[in-house]
Amino acid sequence: MKSGAGNLEQRLVVLEEKLEYQDYTLEKLNEVIITQQQQLDKFELELNRLREKVEIQGLEVEQEGKVVPPPHF
Repeated sequence: MKSGAGNLEQRLVVLEEKLEYQDYTLEKLNEVIITQQQQLDKFELELNRLREKVEIQGLEVEQEGKVVPPPHF
C-alpha cells in the first residue's frame, strides 16, 4: 500500500506545482494588463488634447475666412 500512498503524494506535489505556476502566470498577466491600461489612459488623454488642438485650429481658419492648403502643396 505504500506505493499507492507515494503515488498519491507525488500527484499532489505535481498539482501544487501546477497551481503555483498558474498563480505566478496570473500575477504576471495582471501586471501586463495594468501597464496596458495605464498606456491606454495616457493615449486617451493625448488624443483628447490633439482633438482640442485641431478643433481650435479649425475655428481659427474659419474665423479668418481662408483655407490654408496642406504643407505639401
